[in-house]
Amino acid sequence: MIALCGCDFVRNLPRLGPRTLWKLRHILLHIDLREVSQIMSALSIAYSDLYIMKNKMPAGIINSVEWFTNASEEQMFAMFDQVSAKIQRTSSISPRIKQQLWQADTAMAHARNTVWTMHYWTLCDNCPDPHATEVGDFCYVRDSKGRTHFACEKNPDP
Repeated sequence: MIALCGCDFVRNLPRLGPRTLWKLRHILLHIDLREVSQIMSALSIAYSDLYIMKNKMPAGIINSVEWFTNASEEQMFAMFDQVSAKIQRTSSISPRIKQQLWQADTAMAHARNTVWTMHYWTLCDNCPDPHATEVGDFCYVRDSKGRTHFACEKNPDP
């Protein structure tokens, strides 16, 4: 949950902090936060709970280990996109908040950054190169000066 909320290697979630995620821990109990698709599930659930409907899972998500294990990245990308679209259509949410929330591609990059961070914290010096695509795309990019940035950033090369 620490990596998911933001740290040196992962951006902070907009409008969603560790206190809110901690309150949802009973709902996120069956989610493995070391898997990209399951991180996307957790984000969909958290944002849905925060802005759409308290204590209710987004339509299409079943809160079980088996369901989360079998959910694909594509499925969860679409689920996050649906939750995001529903938030954008909700008139009771301020335009400022709507503008701050991520689109699905940025949330997916965040999920991949979180997975790399978990590798780094677990494997220390033996973690995968964050830029290596053959091990998995962790959504870090290098600019022309060789500096690392989060993917989906509007202008990584100043």
